[in-house]
Amino acid sequence: MIKKIINNEDAGLAMLEEVMQAVTIDSVIDMLFMPYNGFPTVSILIKDYQGNKVNYLMRATTGEEIFEVNQLLRSFDLGIMVEFKNFTQYDLFIDYCMNLIKANRKATA
Repeated sequence: MIKKIINNEDAGLAMLEEVMQAVTIDSVIDMLFMPYNGFPTVSILIKDYQGNKVNYLMRATTGEEIFEVNQLLRSFDLGIMVEFKNFTQYDLFIDYCMNLIKANRKATA
């Protein structure tokens, strides 16, 4: 389940393909691992091409959900191995990915 919120208003559910197209290194504002409605969730805040702030909330509870998050993280091509070991490691890993995204943008600016 990927929940989509545009400018703080519920916009329903999104498919992974839509998220993969919208979320790029250049569009990411912030990314964090957090609880949402009682479930471990990766929140990815982006600015879309129309200037809207879009938040994709990707649950990370089942193997399939974690696989989808990992697919998105791999699409950033950050030069790191993307894997899930446990929730504590994943929390730190998501922060690390966000730091790599920021460093990548600085290096190419």
